[in-house]
Amino acid sequence: MGTTPLPQVMMNILIVFIAISGILYFAQDILIPIFMAALLALLLAPLVRRMQLLVRSRILAVISVVLFTFLVLAAVGGALGVAVSNLAAELPQYESNLRKKAANLKTLASSGDAFEKAADVIAGLNEEITRNAERPAEPAVRPARTPILVEVQESNYGALQPFIDLMERTAHPLAQLFIIFIMLAFMLFNREDMRNRFVRLAGVRDVNQTTMAIDDATTRLANLFRTQLIVNGIAGAVIGVILFVLGVPGALLWGAITTMMRFAPYVGTLIASVLPIAMALAVGDGWLLGGTVAVAILFVEVTVGHVIEPLAFGKSTGLSPLAIVMAAIFWTAIWGPVGLVLSTPLTIMLLVIGKNIESLRFLHVLLGNEAVLSPPVVFYQRMLARDSIEAVEQAESNEAEGSRLAFLRDVAVPGLMLALEDERRGVLTREQAALITETFSETLDEVFDEDVETSPDSTAPIGLVAANGSLNFAAALALSAFLRERGVRCRMLPQDFILASRAGTLPPFVRTVLICHLDAPSATRERYLERRIRSRFGSTAETLKVHSVAWAKHPSDVTPERRSSALSPHEVTEVLLATVQVPDAPTQDGSRVAVGGG
Repeated sequence: MGTTPLPQVMMNILIVFIAISGILYFAQDILIPIFMAALLALLLAPLVRRMQLLVRSRILAVISVVLFTFLVLAAVGGALGVAVSNLAAELPQYESNLRKKAANLKTLASSGDAFEKAADVIAGLNEEITRNAERPAEPAVRPARTPILVEVQESNYGALQPFIDLMERTAHPLAQLFIIFIMLAFMLFNREDMRNRFVRLAGVRDVNQTTMAIDDATTRLANLFRTQLIVNGIAGAVIGVILFVLGVPGALLWGAITTMMRFAPYVGTLIASVLPIAMALAVGDGWLLGGTVAVAILFVEVTVGHVIEPLAFGKSTGLSPLAIVMAAIFWTAIWGPVGLVLSTPLTIMLLVIGKNIESLRFLHVLLGNEAVLSPPVVFYQRMLARDSIEAVEQAESNEAEGSRLAFLRDVAVPGLMLALEDERRGVLTREQAALITETFSETLDEVFDEDVETSPDSTAPIGLVAANGSLNFAAALALSAFLRERGVRCRMLPQDFILASRAGTLPPFVRTVLICHLDAPSATRERYLERRIRSRFGSTAETLKVHSVAWAKHPSDVTPERRSSALSPHEVTEVLLATVQVPDAPTQDGSRVAVGGG
């Protein structure tokens, strides 16, 4: 059975996405109460358990918690209603002030260039002349206008009409609220039964995974709601107190709106700050009060958003910032303001589903804030893109957690090994390998603050030469950085030393040559390269020490005749520090050099 082509898979995903979006949009009157009740049930479940321990009855515990929640919401709603009524009664007093400020803004906005004003006048005159020229002559006697009949209808409800109008406006929200609390009570009373049914639907063969998913979802959502409620309540209370002290009408209302709107990520704070700033402008004689309110709100939001929330939330949600913004846009388009408030909890549920269901793992990749690529893969990808800047940033991040040697060992060299695998599979060309080596050299220059290819240390007793291939040259650069970081002075030898058709001269003071490989060669090739190096230096070949160094070695199951004896960078460093002697060689200040010195 063949696999489904990728375009067909993408088309299937798109069709499913459109179908689900349509169901969410057209069934919102049914789904919104269900989701609201479910989220409230997650938030109130710990309180129900504690109440059940006190009253020893689940029914009484559920009824008391639901009734308490209803009374709290009713009290808050009533207080907000009174605040709105009082504010509406005071608004006419500030109408003239608002009109004056609006006129000032209009004058300020229209104070453009004089030439633009003149052009507008000329254009207006031209349009008027053209319209008059094309307008037909008016008849001497105008025809009589047909009278318009106006029919006055009296309401059938009489004095009850205002009450009927109020009921028509509030019937739908009240019905939604009633459904939410009824479903909340049933969910709290049957929460264990609902959990068991969900486990049965997911499959009893994987009870452990299903239980972990449920616990993960409930823990994340409950922690999120509790923390958000506390943080948003503090932010709203502080803003309300500041507005009250400054004398802005409706301070309680604006603080409550701030608390509610901060549940909507990013945009909620902006929306909540518009009305109190506008009210401050309406109350104040000038612009000072409005500016003061704006600065105060900005200070509170910056403090809460950048100090309190990172400490309170940490990584509790597990969502990436981009996923939060995209989720807010999607759910707002589907469910309006309610979707904006519910966007983060609903997206967390999708994240948990994607984390625990293999076929939906793409949701966890798209929405989560965890790294989806390992550091070596990221480093290799940046080398392919010739982006040494991000590679240096990755190295600096790794250095903050460990050391530069750890960056070479755990990130850079494994990234080069990925390039070597692609080269062996034929998907990486020689030109691409050369570009990777060039970018790798630039990265090492920045990370180690020196040019590892053209070292000015001409008295170094150790010479490094790369085996054939661009990636082996990158391995030599990495080894040079590794040795220098360990306190071993070395220098890069010209690549001609490894070529059979070229003749070379051993630089002064070099007594040890290291042949650098990314992956260890076979024993035969290792001996061949060593003989080639020794044959170049005549009488000095007997005293010359030659070692093959490889960052990665062959597995232990390689046959003895192919098994390489190449040393690792750590091993060769220990050998050099223990055995290499430096001949007397004066430096610029007349002192003597040593291999481990520096």
